[in-house]
Amino acid sequence: MTDGPDLAHVASALQEWANERFGDGTDLVTDPSAVSGGLDTFIFRFRLSRGDLRPLILRLYPSTTRAPSAEREVAILRFLDGTGYPAPRPVDAGTLGPPVGLPFVIMEEVPGKTALERLSARPHRASRLVESMAAAQASLHALDPTAWPLPIPPGDEIGRRLDKVESTATDDPALVDALHWLQHHRGDVEGEDPAVCHYDFHPLNTIVDDDGRLAVIDWEGAGLGDRHSDLARSMVLYEWSPVVAKSKVERIVLRVAKPPLLKRYRAAYARHLPIDERRLQYWLAFHAAESWWEATTLLAGTFTRDTRLDERTRAATLVAPAMAGLFARLVPDAGRTTH
Repeated sequence: MTDGPDLAHVASALQEWANERFGDGTDLVTDPSAVSGGLDTFIFRFRLSRGDLRPLILRLYPSTTRAPSAEREVAILRFLDGTGYPAPRPVDAGTLGPPVGLPFVIMEEVPGKTALERLSARPHRASRLVESMAAAQASLHALDPTAWPLPIPPGDEIGRRLDKVESTATDDPALVDALHWLQHHRGDVEGEDPAVCHYDFHPLNTIVDDDGRLAVIDWEGAGLGDRHSDLARSMVLYEWSPVVAKSKVERIVLRVAKPPLLKRYRAAYARHLPIDERRLQYWLAFHAAESWWEATTLLAGTFTRDTRLDERTRAATLVAPAMAGLFARLVPDAGRTTH
């Protein structure tokens, strides 16, 4: 699906859901309004007449095949709610009735603005914001993973991720060399100590309120894995964020701020949890290659997940060369050591 669902249809389906969930007489105080920022889902804000509920957020998945994604996200949110970790409080998940008929998650809205908006408005406070984000990611990794609510796949994270990437052929010889290098050096990160990981932890998925309190959103992709992988993924997202910025101001701020922010972020994280540099360097190379691979599959039409292809493909044209360049900087001799 490329176009968003009809707002009138969404409002009608939400009214039906509210009556079923809370009883007749629960009405929409405000009609759903689209919230920008979703590359993978359609996001709406709305409010019910119940005084005990904050404004609510509806995440609507673009295909019925994504129903497991909705179930997964709400299970993770319930787990996080039980730990006290700052994340949206879940309300419900399921499939909205006709004519929408799409999987959904409904959660309480987290008040505030994204960390990127805060950074763009007050660049002089970047250091404090980076410190808070690094502390939040480290505290996530410090959570007890034994109560994780979802089945844990067998094996190490690197094996699962390499199998996924290598299941889709590529004609790019440089990317083939990169994947060979990663396979050859996978021993650097085998034998992980599982931690709770977000895997998309960045300034657009971090909400900061007016008092500086921080909360993290968008948990569908979270799982148990190597915390160095999660940290590296965040650092790689910082690397390509300027090329997909939505405004000239954001692009300039991110491009100028990126080098010192990355250095400060790594140092701030290390004050909370130790960093194994060998693991981190491997995972930086892996996530650069994985983002490069995903972008090429989007451009080639071989991406296998139902998603908002219009949004993702537009970004992929910029991400693919940026990530190819990042991998080449991280592993300059990849082509010479894999043959």
